[in-house]
Amino acid sequence: MNRRVLMLVAWPAAAAANDRLQRRGEATRTWSPLRIPVYDAVLAVAPELGRASASAILQSPVPWRITLRYRVSVPREDVLRAWEASLSGIPLAGGFADWLAEVRAGDVERYDGDSRQLLLTGPRRPSVALGDGALARGVLAAFIGPGAPGELRRGLVPD
Repeated sequence: MNRRVLMLVAWPAAAAANDRLQRRGEATRTWSPLRIPVYDAVLAVAPELGRASASAILQSPVPWRITLRYRVSVPREDVLRAWEASLSGIPLAGGFADWLAEVRAGDVERYDGDSRQLLLTGPRRPSVALGDGALARGVLAAFIGPGAPGELRRGLVPD
């Protein structure tokens, strides 16, 4: 069976596990030399990762959550381009690409993950669970990994 298939049966257990997460940091992602705010991001991690480094969080199998609140509208084509650039070699295909959509100012998206799966929640589309640990780690790395924009990494995982 394809590991990237929709796995709705995993949703309730994973969502319940993520209810105990604690805020680790927050940041605003900007665009262009004018530093136009695009979204505010919050990283929440399991309590045992409360003061862990970005690399420790990336290597840990325990749950995490990234919540984005958009300040501006972004067309789907630009959302896809941004994720293609951010995923560092992980193909943007299947369920994740299908789930991505235009965002409107005020929209909130949530990315819940662990070492086995990625849970996606956003407005105007159904929530999905993807059984792909590599994609989950790639999504998290887009925010706190070595190649992540400094403004995100510093704010989401402050020293």
